[in-house]
Amino acid sequence: SDDFIYYPDSVTTDGIKGVISPGDYGGASYPEAVLGVYNMSWLPQKNNMYLYTVGEPFKFYNSTAELSDGFANITTNGVYGEGTLLTRGSRAKSSELEFKEFEYSARHADFEVLTDDPAKPAMAGEDIRLDFKLTDNTATVRPEESGKAAISFPYAQMKTSISEAVWDLKDSVVTMIKPPNVPLENSYFYSTREDLDSLAFNGEQASYDINTQELTVEGIPFIIVADSKIIPERNQTTILANSVLRRFKNAEVIIDTLNGYHYLDRAQIRIISRNKFEGSAFYKQIIGKDTFDVRFDSFELRDAPVGKPDKKGRVQTRTMTVSGGEVTESQNLIIAPGFFYKGSVTMYASKPTLELDGNLKPMFSDPNYDRWVAFKRKAGEEDVRVPINEEVTFDDGSLVVAGIHKNPEDNLYFTFINNKENFSDHDFFRAAGMLTFDDSIKTYRIETPSKTNGESYAGTTMIYNDATKDLIFEGLAEFISPLNSQLKMKSSILGVGNGETSVYSIDAMFSLDMSVPRTAMDVMADDLMNIIQRMGPPVANDISKVSLLYKLSNYLNEESTRAYEESSLKNYVSLASVDKSLEMPLFVSGVKMNWDKKQKAWYSTSKLGISNIYQSDINAKLDGFLEIKKDETGTDAISLFLQGAPGVWYYVGYTKNQLLLYSSNVKFNEEIRSKSNVENARPEELILALGTENETLKFINDFRLNYFEIKEPYNLVFPDEIDVEDENFETIEKEDDDGFGF
Repeated sequence: SDDFIYYPDSVTTDGIKGVISPGDYGGASYPEAVLGVYNMSWLPQKNNMYLYTVGEPFKFYNSTAELSDGFANITTNGVYGEGTLLTRGSRAKSSELEFKEFEYSARHADFEVLTDDPAKPAMAGEDIRLDFKLTDNTATVRPEESGKAAISFPYAQMKTSISEAVWDLKDSVVTMIKPPNVPLENSYFYSTREDLDSLAFNGEQASYDINTQELTVEGIPFIIVADSKIIPERNQTTILANSVLRRFKNAEVIIDTLNGYHYLDRAQIRIISRNKFEGSAFYKQIIGKDTFDVRFDSFELRDAPVGKPDKKGRVQTRTMTVSGGEVTESQNLIIAPGFFYKGSVTMYASKPTLELDGNLKPMFSDPNYDRWVAFKRKAGEEDVRVPINEEVTFDDGSLVVAGIHKNPEDNLYFTFINNKENFSDHDFFRAAGMLTFDDSIKTYRIETPSKTNGESYAGTTMIYNDATKDLIFEGLAEFISPLNSQLKMKSSILGVGNGETSVYSIDAMFSLDMSVPRTAMDVMADDLMNIIQRMGPPVANDISKVSLLYKLSNYLNEESTRAYEESSLKNYVSLASVDKSLEMPLFVSGVKMNWDKKQKAWYSTSKLGISNIYQSDINAKLDGFLEIKKDETGTDAISLFLQGAPGVWYYVGYTKNQLLLYSSNVKFNEEIRSKSNVENARPEELILALGTENETLKFINDFRLNYFEIKEPYNLVFPDEIDVEDENFETIEKEDDDGFGF
């Protein structure tokens, strides 16, 4: 300078040039610098020599760096400064610069890696700490405030809070690594593009290629888009210019960030914004140990209903991800234990299960079984419950049937989600209700929902084990054709059987509504009640056995059955008094019966529980025989023999539009004879006739021979002398006392 002014505590001047020689002096490192025109203010006592730039910049490091719009402060501890430093394609602006021989640093700086576009740097940092190693050609950038997104990449339009970024000037690559002691939530990346709605995600490390303008982020746990978590393959992604994320080729997707209800993999995904992504993925349907895939081809945010309607019918909605796909038959998709599915599936993010609209097929062992039932299920519903009724059809339009049927040859066979052999085959039992599968015991069930839930006794039940072909069935049954106008038989049964062997056993409640003189039935009732008072046989209507309530509820109704149950727990109630419809000529509340394939008949295997005759309360289990079949002409035939005591018995036979009655009671026989119309019956009119003892014995002896292989003739007067050693009946009565196994 031409003019130094010395004050007691300082020196000032306007100088024209100066130099700083590099090296270590007094333990401090000094850079090489050439100073142009400057302003100086030297404060020796404070160890500060301030050299302010005037016009042209100061040149550092062999003119590879220029400091402008600031000053250099030379002290015995080193050189500090303030201003804008341009060096090696970068710009740093800071009030806390520090220069050393081979490096410089800055605190609370704004830093940029420059490009050809003055307004668009390759990398920028705000309020960062900078360490520039000149010999290594590296610059390390750290945010001054931990967790703050201080580093940005304008071409990629991304910012990051990662706690350390190293710019390698030779390779033109910025490498970023999260130190182990920094929580992952403090290391994140987010887009600055407005139309991407601040798309953000965490990452453990990243690299930015300045030449290709590609930002690659690794260690990404997931990227949240709307209500979904997208997990890139190898937990990394590449962000191209303008915040365009390179398409994921093998990503995982977890939909519903709150509960993680839905999992998809092999996703070909392109993230559009924080609230939108597109592509395809495979939905993982997991059933037990098996996993099935459903391809989803679209993902969209949609307002979907949540919860139930309020009192005004309004339904709340929520914006959620909705997707879906189509399942083909060849995929063999198990939508739930026991069921294959084909058709459309729709996923709503907040609903734990898929919405279904297609067809189900039970997973039966028969390789030729190929029957698909129409099925719909709302999203969120857990169970697979298929309504089975007389309107449900298979996908070919034929009616879905489950029950026990008789073909024209009088053979009994069962169906379970199948077609009948012939559409006109007689339905002995028909199931209706909800079809479900119990995976724990591997059984299918068709049952009235309220019955399944334990809320009612009424309703049909059909339980089927496909492995063993065992059946359990409950509900109304038709032993004879309902078209028969001369005799009506209404029946409610509990049954077990095997569809493969055609072995069936039932516990039946039934009424016989027949055109028989009321006076004759009154005689029969008085006779039996007199015997019962003297002999004291077991009661027929035992309220402690739930089987009685199940049968009664289907025969009558749930409400009356509950009322009967409640009243009977307090005092004895006659079953006949429960409802007028029970006041029949003969009402049997329980009898065990088996199906005989050879005879093609139902036959009794236990005492008959006689409940009432019209209003007369009998309530007793009496010895007897009951057979229901078709006669040689194909006509419904019923034969019933009741024995109140040795020598006291009644026989009822019905076939070919003829009702035959005979008894040990002379008065009963006289009533029948007096009302008989054998001589003057009109065509199609029921013929009422008095039978004979021979006809009665023929039925009994044929019954015992056909079903129990007992050849000894039956003695109507002393039956016990013949039957006391009958092992078959001893076993039957033991089973009767123990219950029917329900």
